[in-house]
Amino acid sequence: MKIFTIEKIETFPSAELSTIVVDSPATGAHLTDFALFIQARIRGAVRHYSFARIAVDGRPLRTYPVFLDGEILRFAALVGAVEVPERFRLSITLSGAAAADRVCARISGRRAIGFRTAETGEAVPVLVVSQGRAGSTAAMCALGAHPDILIRNRFPFETRMMQYFAGLAAMQLRPADLTDPELEALDGPKGPGPNPYYRPDPETVPWMARTAARQAIQHSVASTWSFYAHCAGIQGKADFRAVAEKAPPDPRRIGLVRMLFPDLRLVLLLRDPRDVLASIMAFNEKRGYAAFGREAARDDVDFARSFVKSVEQLAEFRRLAPEATILRYEDLIRTPNESLASVFRSLGLGFGEGLVGGAVAEMLKDRDGRVSGHRTTAMAADSIGRWKSDLQPDIQEIVRNAMRPALEALDYTVA
Repeated sequence: MKIFTIEKIETFPSAELSTIVVDSPATGAHLTDFALFIQARIRGAVRHYSFARIAVDGRPLRTYPVFLDGEILRFAALVGAVEVPERFRLSITLSGAAAADRVCARISGRRAIGFRTAETGEAVPVLVVSQGRAGSTAAMCALGAHPDILIRNRFPFETRMMQYFAGLAAMQLRPADLTDPELEALDGPKGPGPNPYYRPDPETVPWMARTAARQAIQHSVASTWSFYAHCAGIQGKADFRAVAEKAPPDPRRIGLVRMLFPDLRLVLLLRDPRDVLASIMAFNEKRGYAAFGREAARDDVDFARSFVKSVEQLAEFRRLAPEATILRYEDLIRTPNESLASVFRSLGLGFGEGLVGGAVAEMLKDRDGRVSGHRTTAMAADSIGRWKSDLQPDIQEIVRNAMRPALEALDYTVA
């Protein structure tokens, strides 16, 4: 399985740094390791440099010490596959207390979208991506009523086992930060983190970046499917063909899930963000405590301003995930049969009239009062356009002005 393809390596020699050689990786290399093992040597006025800083697409990643070997400065670094996007550019910058930072090399390439293993399985992994209070509980209830779709049938359907195990594998696949003073404090207050012994050591890298990495991925994938097979047995869905979980619009998290589950499908659930804001504020009041980000704000106006940023992130996620099936909350409520049939069709599942009708009936059913307890309007239809009457004028002004570009990007009318 090819993990990395190295497309271009650039070095930037100067009067000060006369020779810069990247010994590994090599241009054109197709690598099967789950980490890039970078080794470089530099000649010139190098004695005042102490560190090599690695950045991914301009984002600082890690710092590694450099070593003098006679007149040659050498360093080695590791960059995990889970730490770079599908297309990446790494920059290597030399740094020292008595020297100006200097970029000495760049490495550009591609990373495999997914890490397919024997444990990948035949069921289709599905993430229902949305903001909180956008109708994801209703959508999951409908999806779970399909005979071929498995969800953890516990209201309000927040079990995220795929995402948990993807994060666990990512932690194990992330090389150690040698500048962390608690690197080897396995029993420290934060608990175990990335493997402290996953270092740019020629003796251990082959095992760490191949054997251990594959075992971590296989364990996480197999554990996920084992859990859902257990749930399927309890729920009488032994022949399930898809598994669905809720997820936030977080490109990094979803990228990690896609690495372990390369057949991942996305259903992007959109709801007018102004109604989402009104629903959050009403739900907080109903429950008697602040959540969904309101707990970190000074007041409702401050919360509205911070909420705008989350809407902008949602609009950006939509741009980055054009393959996602769009399900609008408004359509789910007004025309549920057509909306769900479209989603089932996009997942390659049955969408007959009886099957879809059963899913709609299950979505509308009040499970021992839990659905009505989750709502903040008497009827679901009343939740559409509620922002016009629920939001205070000063908050409406904030969302009208600050939220305009994001609303347009999400195809909502700006009133």
